[in-house]
Amino acid sequence: MKVAERKIRLSGREEAYLRQINALETLPGEDALERATEGYVLVIPSSMADQIGTLLTTRLATSGFDDTYGLTEEGRLIEDLIDRFAGL
Repeated sequence: MKVAERKIRLSGREEAYLRQINALETLPGEDALERATEGYVLVIPSSMADQIGTLLTTRLATSGFDDTYGLTEEGRLIEDLIDRFAGL
């Protein structure tokens, strides 16, 4: 049976952020992250996309808000990534 995959487009900034927080350290192979015309394309199993989404949700809760509970720039970046890893 074929494993369900998700194809996620990332900008260079988003790819660098995911590396910074170690979200890409368990990619299934070197070809999972491909350079594209504008940024990168990440092709991973849906289960791994869900795991990265969970990591991002935790990161949003700990680093995505300022003292008045407004989204920070990092928080906006994380929210966008969460949506894409969820397949929205």
